[in-house]
Amino acid sequence: MTSGKIFVFSEINKDNFTEIFQEYDVVTDRIDELDLDLRETVENYRNLSNYDVTFTFQSDFKYSREIRGRVFYFPTYYRSEVWIFFAHDNNYLFVFDRDRPAQFISGRIESILRENGYNNQVERLNISNDALLRIVSEDFVRINSSWWKRIGEDLRAAFLSGRLRDSEGENELYRLIEERAGEITVASYLSERLGFNITISRKKGSISTGRRDVEPSIIVNYFKEVVHPILLQMS
Repeated sequence: MTSGKIFVFSEINKDNFTEIFQEYDVVTDRIDELDLDLRETVENYRNLSNYDVTFTFQSDFKYSREIRGRVFYFPTYYRSEVWIFFAHDNNYLFVFDRDRPAQFISGRIESILRENGYNNQVERLNISNDALLRIVSEDFVRINSSWWKRIGEDLRAAFLSGRLRDSEGENELYRLIEERAGEITVASYLSERLGFNITISRKKGSISTGRRDVEPSIIVNYFKEVVHPILLQMS
């Protein structure tokens, strides 16, 4: 499974971000009993274009266990692939991992930015209900989400296929869905552009696919080419 949790931040450009993170390697804690320094590092930092950077972020930390009245400390870590798309409206941070590591790493990146004088927040991407409906309508071949069953007795099927728009704009089906679908939290559909199923979650602010062979770059490019233009249109 490839899942990109998406966060938004601003107030720093690509050059200044690179200056902070390209050689980032600090000692954050220590476990004396193990003679072990805990570090936070950025590895394989790459500038891919005028708008993108990618790197691997690892943050070591310790957890404790009490055994027979004594507290022992053990090391663990989060290590995730990170992409950042520096757009004109915002900077979009993609953390390719499960929800908890992604939240932790986004928080650490926010803290590092604050330590370097950038008083901004790194927050989950907010996708409105209307924006999600528009994204799906422009790229789906087949709908997999069960919430489509709520739009009317005549449309209670496992999935819908076809176009939600005609040559003159929104058709009757689109208007019906918009009126009756209610609050959509997750949309899962077969993407025409990608040729495989993807899931967009408003709650997690994520784009994911169950296919393990999909590179993170595919998800980032899908966001840049399909999702981001719609978010700009509806902002």
